[in-house]
Amino acid sequence: MKKFTLLNFALLILISANLKAQETTSSVDERLSKAESEISILKKVKISGYLQAQYQRSDSNGAATVAGGAFAANSNQRFMLRRGRIKAVYDGGLTQLVFEMDIVEPSPVLGSANAVNIRDFYAKISMPFYKDLSITTGMQYRPFGFEQQYSSSMNESPELTRLVNNVFPNERDLGAMITLKAPKEMELLHCLTLKAGIFNGQGIAKNTSGNLDMIGQLYFERTTKNEKIAYRLGGSYYSGAMLNGDKTIYSMGTNAAGEKAFIADTANGSSNIYKSVNRQYYGVDAQITIDNPAGMSTLRAEYVAGRQPGTASTSKSLDVDPKVNAVGPTYLRDFSAYYVTFAHKIHKTPFQVVVRYDVYTPNTKVSGNEITTANKFGKGDISYTTLGYGLNYFMTNNVKFTAYYDMVTNDSKVLISGVGYAQKLNIFTLRMQYKF
Repeated sequence: MKKFTLLNFALLILISANLKAQETTSSVDERLSKAESEISILKKVKISGYLQAQYQRSDSNGAATVAGGAFAANSNQRFMLRRGRIKAVYDGGLTQLVFEMDIVEPSPVLGSANAVNIRDFYAKISMPFYKDLSITTGMQYRPFGFEQQYSSSMNESPELTRLVNNVFPNERDLGAMITLKAPKEMELLHCLTLKAGIFNGQGIAKNTSGNLDMIGQLYFERTTKNEKIAYRLGGSYYSGAMLNGDKTIYSMGTNAAGEKAFIADTANGSSNIYKSVNRQYYGVDAQITIDNPAGMSTLRAEYVAGRQPGTASTSKSLDVDPKVNAVGPTYLRDFSAYYVTFAHKIHKTPFQVVVRYDVYTPNTKVSGNEITTANKFGKGDISYTTLGYGLNYFMTNNVKFTAYYDMVTNDSKVLISGVGYAQKLNIFTLRMQYKF
């Protein structure tokens, strides 16, 4: 009887130990499974970003430049944190979620009244039955042209052209877009990309006009089989509207003396207030990159023209509610703009030379001494030409230094106080970019 009791006791200990071992193994397996699941999710997330810190010096105090925004009234030099981007992308195969924020010093001139601003926040969904068809919704780049969709970390010059700064401020907008490509089997047609979307039309601000803008783009891009030449040709169209915040709308015409002038539409009176005013843009862009014995050469050009509503002082697209902010009468202008950029990465060196010629004409119907205050013209009608040149030094894969000089001239013989050749807007930029 005694032996039986001891045997039972021993068996109970063994069974208990075995059960405990099983529980421990099960617990470890659960933790490992959870860890593997979390690692699997993390593998789908990619974090990237860049910082751009710079020193700038202008020809005059308070220069109203688009290269980083206007200087302080009594200053012609500054250090500034131009961009500080952090970007997270979750790639779920057929789906992507993208979030990017910008950490900078507050600058109402640049449209960033806060130190932290959201730049991108959108979801992209590719169709399971056809992966070359996708829908993107949220805060994203507008599908128009090339430059305003080009990452600032990749741009050869420090800033975007005056065209983008005025017509497409903030570069992004809130809306939904479809992207379509032909099947890969159709080799030539697969090089075509169609993008079309509906957007608020007021940049990253909420819609206050009640209108939705339509944007479409079709471009062809291809690389030769030896990968020595890459080229692109595209066309874009934009159709939208803005609200007039006043009972008066000005359009180009002639006055009683036969001079070019803005003519006021006052016949409709109060019915003009909060009336939708159409805006329409057309654009073409082209570029070619050639890998040659001297290095890597890129030639890029873009032309945009159309109708732009603005105010007396600026042709910039408005992103404020005219019912809340008094912006005054609307001025309708036909505009045109173009730029040509040449960039050459010198063979077997870390240096790249850059030259860009940028022309912005906010009112193609008037120029020179025709621009007078008496005929209702203002600073919003003055054209600008910018010749920029500089040198990029790629110290490492992460670090780039840029030395760049913008030579800016505005329309001569303008009969408006404070502008003309007396305006000194040249600016030198020395930038360090760290990208990861």
